[in-house]
Parts: sequence; C-alpha cells; structure tokens
Amino acid sequence: MPKDAFSSGPVPLPATPLIDLAIQLSERQPESSFQLAQLAYVEARRTADEAAQWAALAQQIPLAGFLGMNTWLAEHAPEAVRLGQIYAPPRQLRRIHGILGIAYLCLGQLTQSAEQHEQACALAQHLDAAELAFALYNSSIGFNEFHRPERVLELGRDMLALDLAGLPPDVQNKVCSYGHLTYAAGSAHLAEHALLSGYDTDVSAHARLGLVALSRLLQLPPITDNAAFQQRMLHVHVRLLEFMEPVGVQVGYVGQADPLRQALERWRVWTDAHELRINPRTEHRWLCALGREAGLRGNAAGVHSYFQQALTLTQSIPFEDTAWLRLHSQYGHAARQVGDLETALLQLEAYNRLLFARLQHEARRTLEEMTARFQVAQAQQTSKVARRRADTLSQLVQQQEHALQSEQLHTLERLATVAEYRDQDSRAHIHWVGDAAACITQELGQTPEFVQSLQVAARLHDIGKIALPDAILQKPGRLTPLEFEIVKTHALIGADILEGPQHPFLPLAAAAARTHHERWDGGGYPLGLRGRAIPLVGRIVSVVDVYDALRAARPYKEAWTEDDALNYLKHGAASQFDPQVIHAFLMAHAAGRLPERKSVGGSVLRSA
Repeated sequence: MPKDAFSSGPVPLPATPLIDLAIQLSERQPESSFQLAQLAYVEARRTADEAAQWAALAQQIPLAGFLGMNTWLAEHAPEAVRLGQIYAPPRQLRRIHGILGIAYLCLGQLTQSAEQHEQACALAQHLDAAELAFALYNSSIGFNEFHRPERVLELGRDMLALDLAGLPPDVQNKVCSYGHLTYAAGSAHLAEHALLSGYDTDVSAHARLGLVALSRLLQLPPITDNAAFQQRMLHVHVRLLEFMEPVGVQVGYVGQADPLRQALERWRVWTDAHELRINPRTEHRWLCALGREAGLRGNAAGVHSYFQQALTLTQSIPFEDTAWLRLHSQYGHAARQVGDLETALLQLEAYNRLLFARLQHEARRTLEEMTARFQVAQAQQTSKVARRRADTLSQLVQQQEHALQSEQLHTLERLATVAEYRDQDSRAHIHWVGDAAACITQELGQTPEFVQSLQVAARLHDIGKIALPDAILQKPGRLTPLEFEIVKTHALIGADILEGPQHPFLPLAAAAARTHHERWDGGGYPLGLRGRAIPLVGRIVSVVDVYDALRAARPYKEAWTEDDALNYLKHGAASQFDPQVIHAFLMAHAAGRLPERKSVGGSVLRSA
C-alpha cells in the first residue's frame, strides 16, 4: 500500500450512469446491481480507465460477497487489491480485504484467506477500535479453520484489550461480544487439540477458560441482528461441554461442569426470550450432552428431563437412524449411572430393537448354524484331550492341546474366509492384512511373540460378516442408512464369536474385530473410542485394511493408484488413523518391507 494512502486520501472516482444506477439498485435488486457494475467494469477495461475500473469493482465486491460468488471474488482479488491500494479509502480497503478473506475461506484456500485477513488487520490498526475489532474477528474465523487455535486465542485477547472509549455503547457491546466469543472459540479448538493428543488436564483447563469467556458474553446485552454469530456461540458452548466430558473425574469434572451447565441453561432461556432459532441437530447434541453431564453428577431428574426433550425433538424432525441409536445408548448409560435400571433396560431394548429389527432371518440362521458347528468341533476336541490326559504322557497332552488350538484357528479362518468370499474378497486379502499388520507391528518395535500373535489375529478382523445378509454384502451400489447400520454390526458380532474359545491370540483377535473401524479422532464405531483408547491391533488393522481396500477395484469404485492410496493415509493421520502407525506403514512401504499385494479387496464399508 502507498505510504501516503492515509494522509492524502483516496483519488476521486469518476461518476458514470451505470455505477449510479447500480448503487441505487444494490439493496433492492443486488443481482441486477452486480450486472450493471459488471457492464461498467467491462467498459472501463476497454478504455483503460483504472479509476472507473475500481469504481465498478468497489460496487461489485460487496455484492459478490452477499451473493456468495466466492470463485469470482478469488479471480478478481489481485486486481481489486492493486486498484484498491490506489483509489480506496482505508476503511473501504479494510472491508474489501475482509470480504476476500471470507471468499478464500469458503473455497478452502486457507493460506490466501489468512493473508487477506492479516492485511485487513494491518489496515485497521490505523482506524478506530470498532474497525480493528471486526477485522480481528473475521481473521479469527480464518485461523480457526486453518487449525491455528493459539492465533485465534491471541486475536481474542487483542480484541478484549482494545480501548473502546468514545465508541457508541452498542458498538462497545459488539466489540466485547466478538472478543469473548473469539477467545472462547480459540479455547475450544485448543481443548480439541489437547484431547486428540491425550493431554486430559489441558483439555479441562482450556474448556474452563472458554467457559469463563462465554459466561461473560452472556452477561452483555444480546446481539440479535447476527444469526451467524448466535449459531457460532451456541456451537462453541456445545463443543466445550463435549470436550469436558471425556476428561472424566481425573481432573474433577463433576465439580467443574456445574458452571458450564448453568451457562448453557442461561443460554437457552436467553435464546427463547429473543426468539432465536436454534439448529435442531445442534440442540439435539446439546440436550444429549446435558443429559450425560447430569448422569455424571447423579442428577436423575436432569437425566430424564434432558433426554426426554431430546426424544421429543428426535420424533418431530426426520433424524437419521444413527441419531436414534446414539440417543438410546446415551440415555440408557446415564440412567444406569443414576441407578434407574428400569429406564436403562428400556433404552437398551429400544437400542437393540432399532439395530436388529431389519436383520434378515437368513443372517441369524447362518450365524447360529456356523456357531453350532464350531462349538461341536470344539467340544469333540476338548473331549479327546480330556480322555488322553488320564493315560498319556504330558507331551501327548500338550500335542493334543496344540491340535485343539490349531483346529480352532483353522475353523475360525474358514469362517473368516467364508465371510470374505461373501463380500467379494478373497483368502489372499485375509492373509495380506495379517502379514502387513505383522510388518507394521515389527516396525513399531513390538516383541516377536506379539508380532506373531497379531499376524494371526488380524486375519480374523472381518469374521463378523458371516452374520450379514448376502443382499447387503453383495449389493453393487451405495447402501441405505439402515443397511449401513446393519453392516456396522459385524464388528461387535465378530468380537462375540472370538471371545468364546480359549486360545492365546483370541483376545487380540476379538479386539481387532471390535475396533478396526474406530477412528483416531473418535468418529468411528461401534464404541466411538478415541486416540490411544483404541487397542494397538485395531489401529494397525484399520490402516492396512483401508489401504488394501483402496487399491482394489469394486463394482461401486475403481482401484486407486498406489500414490493416491498413500496420500489418503497421509491425510488421514491424526484424524482417521494413528499418526505413529501411518509413519510406520510409510517407512515399511518405502523400504519395500510390505508383503506383495495379491488380494482383490478389503472391507471398505459403503456409507449411505
């Protein structure tokens, strides 16, 4: 920007009939106003009149932001900034940078967005506190998306430290409100980072800091003319409650949650009083979170009040099946915490009915038949061993026990192979997953005994598919939400099958079956485990199974290239996958230590 831009003022702009008409129509007919300004811009380009070009752009840019024309804004950003530095007053140029920053953010171009917001903040330093505050707030949104929570927190502190003397009371209120919300948003994001990293104490500390900021915000006069501000404020409330929850009693959760619950309840009264619309899905999560918190505090009345409100909300709005399942599961758990076993049982029954009502008779019959055969074979082998114990040497007994374990393993492998063939996979995939998992485990420095056990256990990760209907497993297209919920049951079914027999590696195999669809960020199933709460075998099998699935062709997808599959794993580190496991996988791949792929696919589940 020219050094004399603030002292000399903007260059006078030419007035044209098209621009005058565009200005008159800007509020009533923004699309027509934009088109008129575009005509003026084209004419100015034709005549090489830069002042007229800026006059047209200055009219178009706010309209493009209002109309959501983010691609157009990104295309014209360089010229707009160049001309604005010559012809625009500082206040107008600051707002232009802010609009461009939001446009880049919407397009996912986070670096460019941050650059525009930083320039807006630099300009606002020479203006009044209100301009600087709004520039800082817009910048915080970009940095929040850019995963820079420490910068968001710093921006919030800067806003709260501004000298507001001389500003109108309503402007002072807005600046303070934006500052507290920005500080709370940064705290919430830092709490999330700490939670993913396993630092429970930091989660609690950051969540409490955010709560203090939100509590102070609620004491200010409400800003009712900005719906986006209200929704963001509610979202931060809910996230802070959710971040507090996993910390548990280790950091005194029960004592620290009361102020947060009170703040959320004040927020609800406040929104009702000002007739502000709350997103139903956000409110549903909020009610469930409050219900869970009431369960931790032993507040039976609160548990029933919040979860009954959530049930009513779920009945009035077409929520997906997963929301119902989550609601019944959480309600039942909270009811059990407060000693209401009858309600807990009712919710558990509702959960099971919803999950298994559509499971076909063929699937149940197949599971019962295969389980019966397995139990007969196990009983026969156990009987042989028992008879031999009485009249054979210890060595023969050990041989029979080894034979029993081998027979159990072969039976389970046959079950797993049947399940894989029904899902259009092959025995080669089962063995590749086991061999690759063993390679990664060795890369992580585990003992040879553990590597060998995990190699066998990993082969059984999808054994639960034996219980699923062929109509779903072999469906060529995308699954419906209900079909996807049925497919997801294979994780717990597989764990149930593997937890029965007595074999040294079977607890490891059951853990692989149960947790190979969990995610590092807690977004997986069936238990929603997060980070190192997921057993190592589940974290390893998740990576090798997904890689083999991506590399395989399916009726509903083409095979991914090796580079695309590796990039997918890299981008999934710290969100879907354990970063350490991804690093070990990439090291083994680069060194050529992974087994050769001969399979035709893995267990990618097609969501609805």
